[in-house]
Amino acid sequence: MALSIFVRTYSGDVVERSSHPNLGELFSAASTGRQPLLASVDHYDDTVFNSRQAQIIVQELRDLQSAILEPDTLAAADELNRLAGKVAGRAHHYLVVDGD
Repeated sequence: MALSIFVRTYSGDVVERSSHPNLGELFSAASTGRQPLLASVDHYDDTVFNSRQAQIIVQELRDLQSAILEPDTLAAADELNRLAGKVAGRAHHYLVVDGD
């Protein structure tokens, strides 16, 4: 399944986009107990996170990355972390996961 992530502003402008092929595997590896926001991503619809939630995603990614062994999935985590960092703490910016 092809997922993509992008940073969107309040006005709807897309600031940056990524469509790493291993994003689906990354979100599937998330645990509802340890990474509830990452685990809540809908693979078939859009999931939108605000700037405060993006800060939590960065923390959840730190925890999840220690359990990932696949290099391509780690690269997807790095890409998500980079885009979440652009949203974290910035008002009127959103991290959007575009489901297939």
